[in-house]
Amino acid sequence: MLGVELAPTKIRGIAQSITVAAGRIGAALTAFVFPSFFALYGESFAITFLAIVAGISSVITFLFVPETKGKPLEESSREVSIMEKYATR
Repeated sequence: MLGVELAPTKIRGIAQSITVAAGRIGAALTAFVFPSFFALYGESFAITFLAIVAGISSVITFLFVPETKGKPLEESSREVSIMEKYATR
């Protein structure tokens, strides 16, 4: 959802399609890769690997994705600042 909220209005549809595609690729990888991890390395390795990936993802999200809670879409996508920049010219 954050990909859509952070994208300017003109490309919001493209951002939504990229977000959906990434989610589906992740779901497909999870459905097909993790059973192989279970079979080859055992349950503890597969769960540990998943936990590490989730932890790294959460740290990246926390550090690099701006908070959008309570902000209008125009403000969170920085459309207002872009519009003001061009209006002052």
